[in-house]
Amino acid sequence: MKKGLIVAIVWLSAVPASAQWLKVIGGVGLGNYEMPEGGIVTERRSGTVIGGGLELGSGSVVGEIDVLYMQKKNYQVDRGWEFRLSELSVPVLVKVKLLQGIAPYLVGGWETAFILSQQTTGDAPSLSWNLDTKSLDYGLVGGAGVHFPLGPVSAEFEVRYHYGLTDTTKYLSTGGYQLRTRVIALLGAVRF
Repeated sequence: MKKGLIVAIVWLSAVPASAQWLKVIGGVGLGNYEMPEGGIVTERRSGTVIGGGLELGSGSVVGEIDVLYMQKKNYQVDRGWEFRLSELSVPVLVKVKLLQGIAPYLVGGWETAFILSQQTTGDAPSLSWNLDTKSLDYGLVGGAGVHFPLGPVSAEFEVRYHYGLTDTTKYLSTGGYQLRTRVIALLGAVRF
């Protein structure tokens, strides 16, 4: 983790600091967990995404680092259980603008997320328990969006896919289940 954060700081500090933009970000995350065991049917559940970001650089390629509170949820159909993971997500991204003005763009990078809590609830009244989770969740992020200049501020609408690489549970506590997060984030941002 330390190595990744050092690389991010060095990379972002190398980007020309002539243009720096703060962002307020909000939206919804449509989450699911990858559960590699056969026969488990899951559905996406929506969760809150809120936070802020800093965009550094100018031109068609810029760097961005965000700090987001993100809920990553999943529903296991056959058992009636909902898994809810609350994280402080820190994606470090590269944004490539395809045009100037009203501009579509591509975004990609990695995510380090600090797991704040995990809760599992179910249809059965007696089921409400917490899994033993790890403290960090790592993953890849990719997406696309559109930038709209509005005078001194601008708006952005973006779709991101967060692909978790970490089994977020401590394996033995789940009876063999491995839970890796998958989230489609639908985001809106105001940049100033």
